[in-house]
Amino acid sequence: MSAPSNSSTNGSSRCATQGKAVLLVSVELDEIRALSDRILVMFAGRVVGEREPDATEGELGLLMAGVEGRKEAAE
Repeated sequence: MSAPSNSSTNGSSRCATQGKAVLLVSVELDEIRALSDRILVMFAGRVVGEREPDATEGELGLLMAGVEGRKEAAE
């Protein structure tokens, strides 16, 4: 998967600073953390968790695998 272009990243940032919602869909955790104020994780077509961008990779990985509400399992 290629990195987002600067123009799309700048456009997303500009929209966010204007108070608009921006939906970013990616499996690149570094990209998601860098560009997000909050992270919603989906599994099997439904949201299984909401985390801050400083969530651990293990915590996000468990959510991506469908393990819900188990913050302590990732620690």
